[in-house]
Amino acid sequence: MIVLRPIAGTALGILFGLAYWRIIGCTTGSCWISGDPFLSGGYWGFAGFFVGGGIQWVRRLREALGL
Repeated sequence: MIVLRPIAGTALGILFGLAYWRIIGCTTGSCWISGDPFLSGGYWGFAGFFVGGGIQWVRRLREALGL
């Protein structure tokens, strides 16, 4: 269950980013994030990872590996 939250947050973030690009996206191409589907999905996926508990997941992984 600990691993599923960051993965689910990332997946939902990517889907939100793609929907944001599709619905609101920049038509002129001058917008850095909303003008490209890969940047939009990546940005929101990264944000979704942290909202989904990614920081705790990384801490637990580091403790398990002894880093």
